[in-house]
Amino acid sequence: YKGRDAMNPEAWQLPTVFVMRFITPPPLQRIYPFDTGAFHKGRMPDYLTLFSMEDFNLGTDPDQIGRMISFYFDTPRRYVDRKALDQEKLKTEHVLDMRHARVLAVSKLYKEGSTKNYDDRAAAIELQIAEDIPLRKDNLLGVVVPEEYLRTPGIRDSLLQLTSIIETYR
Repeated sequence: YKGRDAMNPEAWQLPTVFVMRFITPPPLQRIYPFDTGAFHKGRMPDYLTLFSMEDFNLGTDPDQIGRMISFYFDTPRRYVDRKALDQEKLKTEHVLDMRHARVLAVSKLYKEGSTKNYDDRAAAIELQIAEDIPLRKDNLLGVVVPEEYLRTPGIRDSLLQLTSIIETYR
């Protein structure tokens, strides 16, 4: 969960991350190549938002995630490092032209670095599911929280009831 950007954020404005695993993953409702909340809030570049967000809906096939990473980044490591392939290379290897404007727009988004005007989650692949995900020991691998949270009485104990892996950051 990430809130609004702030120049000097307070601890409660910083993101918390829940790292989940599932024996059986929840059913996917939609897959998008970027953060749809940022798209709706106008935090994405104009070259992307001139299209309808639904133009970027990749459906429900989880294999699309790996295909997207392979197409735009070549390897999972390059995806994690946000080192997208050069657009000219993509155009040559996949014969992309103006009929593929949306594909090229996503390529440009992935290749650009984050700026204060655009959301830094731009290259995060979003999975939307059709049901709530309960926070339980059997599906929560760990949590990452601002270190200030663990100085607050009760928070560490509450988190330890769910997971033994608690990471912090400044």
